[in-house]
Amino acid sequence: MSFRLLHVSVPGGLADRVEEALATTEASFDRFDGEESVLFVAYAAVEKVEEVTDLLDEAGIGDSGFISISSTEALISERAEEAERKAKSEGERERVAREELMSDARSMSSISTNFLALTAVSSVIATAGIIADSTAVVIGAMVIAPLIGPAIASSIGTVLGDPDTFSRGILAEAAGLLVAVASSAVSALLIYTFIVAPPVDLMSLGQVAERAFPTLLNVAVALGAGVAGALSLTTGVSAALVGVMIAVALIPPASTVGVGLALGDNRVTLGAAVLLLVNVFSIHLAGTLTFRYQGYAPSGFFERIRSKKVIVWRAGLMFAILFLLSTALAFVTYDSYDNAVFEREVQGALTEPGVTIAEDGSVRLKSFSVAYRTELFGFVREPSSVEVRVGLTGASPPNLVDRVAADIRTRTGRDVQVLLETSEVEVAG
Repeated sequence: MSFRLLHVSVPGGLADRVEEALATTEASFDRFDGEESVLFVAYAAVEKVEEVTDLLDEAGIGDSGFISISSTEALISERAEEAERKAKSEGERERVAREELMSDARSMSSISTNFLALTAVSSVIATAGIIADSTAVVIGAMVIAPLIGPAIASSIGTVLGDPDTFSRGILAEAAGLLVAVASSAVSALLIYTFIVAPPVDLMSLGQVAERAFPTLLNVAVALGAGVAGALSLTTGVSAALVGVMIAVALIPPASTVGVGLALGDNRVTLGAAVLLLVNVFSIHLAGTLTFRYQGYAPSGFFERIRSKKVIVWRAGLMFAILFLLSTALAFVTYDSYDNAVFEREVQGALTEPGVTIAEDGSVRLKSFSVAYRTELFGFVREPSSVEVRVGLTGASPPNLVDRVAADIRTRTGRDVQVLLETSEVEVAG
C-alpha cells in the first residue's frame, strides 16, 4: 500500500480548526508552531488523502493556507501498518486523491516546446518505419511520443468538472496530432523525393494497408488504451509504459494520414483519418468512464450534479459518434473477412483433389494473387481478378485457362477475371 506525506501550513488563528479536522481522520500528524504560522506534517494511506483534503478545505484552509502532497518511498511505523490493515479490510480502492490527479493532468497537458518537438520526432520516426514497412521502427517511435497527457487530461477535466483542464487537454491533443500529421507529410515528401522512389501502390506497404482499412479490432485496442491510461494515473502504474499503448493508437494513424497527403492518395488519407478519429473518441470515452468508475467527482455538492450532467452529455456524444464510425468499420471488418474467405476458396479451387491443376500431372501451381477494386471511398474492396502462375512440365493442356477459371468461379460463386501465367519447369530424373 502507498502512503502520502502532507505538509499543511496555516496561519496561527486557523491552526486549532485544522488540528480538529485532522484529528477526525485516520491520518497521523504532528504540529509545529511558528511565530506567524503553524505547520502540520501528516501521513495518510493514499486512499484516505482525498478525505483529509476535503475536511481541510471545509476548515477554510483554501483561503489562507496551503497543502503539499508528496509520495513516500517507504514508511516504517506501527501506525502505518495498522492503517494499511484497516484500509484493506474496508476494501477501498487504492487510488490517488483528486488533487494529485488534477495536478498531473495540468502538468501533462501543456503545449510546450518539448511536447511539440517530441511529437514531431516521434512522427518522423514512425513515418520512416511505415515507409520501410518496419513494425519495430514504428513501435520504437511510440516510446518517445508524449500524447498520454493530453489524451487523459480532457477526461479528467470532464469527470472533475474543470472546464479549463478539459480545454487544455483538447487543445494540446489537437496541436499534437496536427504536428504529427504535418511532420509526417513533410518527412514522407522528403524521403520519397531524395531517398527512395514512392511505391506504385501505397497499399503494398503492410503498415499502410493495416491503417487504411481499419476494423472493429482497432476500437478494442483504443478502448483498452484509454482504460490503461486512466488506471496508470490513478494507481501509480508507470504512465510512460502505458503512454506507449496510447501513442500506438494515435501516432501511426496520424503518420499514415501524412504519408497519404504527401503522395496525394485520398484512399489512404481518408481510411487512416477515420481510424485516428475512432481511436481519439475511444480513448476519451474509456478514460472518462474509468475515472468515474474509480469514484472521482468534484468536492462540492452542486459541482457534482453539474459534473454528472456533463459526463452524461459528453459520453453520450462520444458514444454516438463511435457508434456511427464503428458501423462503418463493421462493414470493413466483414469485407475483410469475406475477402479472406474468397482467397481461401481460390486456393481450394487450385489445390484440392478433383480440380484441373491438381489432377493434371503436367501442371504445377507456383503461386496466385487476387486483385481488388475499391468502392465506397476506398473502404470496401471487391475481388476483380485472380492471377494464377503455373509451371508446365510438358505441352500446355488444351483450354487450361478456361478450365482453371471454371474451377475458381464454381468454387467461389463469383464471376471474376482469371489470368494465367505459364512457364516451363524441368523435372530432374
